[in-house]
Amino acid sequence: MKPEVAVYFSDPIDQIQKHLKQIIQVMNFQNGHRQKLNEWRLKTVKELNARNEKFKQVANRMNEMESDNQMLRQEIVYLKNILSHSPYAVAIKRTATPTNSIQDRQGMFRTPCGSIQSESPHSNTPTNNRRLCIHSPPVDGHLGG
Repeated sequence: MKPEVAVYFSDPIDQIQKHLKQIIQVMNFQNGHRQKLNEWRLKTVKELNARNEKFKQVANRMNEMESDNQMLRQEIVYLKNILSHSPYAVAIKRTATPTNSIQDRQGMFRTPCGSIQSESPHSNTPTNNRRLCIHSPPVDGHLGG
């Protein structure tokens, strides 16, 4: 007998059980896959929430540091203003390379460290101020290399 015709003469309960086994296998596979997918999604959401919290902390810290930076800039401007009006002011200028003590054209005195000091008669600081200034780490046993 042909298979198409044999179906009509077979037991309906056997047919239902055969198809039911296939449907149960598909449902079990889909349930397992759905469970694994949901676990992965929960894990991903937890990681993203942790990263979001870390980002918020870093952003808050950055805002605090920016406000501190702004406050310090204002303080620097204020202190420069005070120093510029002081009779004991020392003009500091960084040079590209440190030089030996050389007199500038404007009556300024360069120290071995590269800073410039005024030779004002009102100044209480000596112009031959000897300070050790390290511009770079030691190279081959020599400082400032």
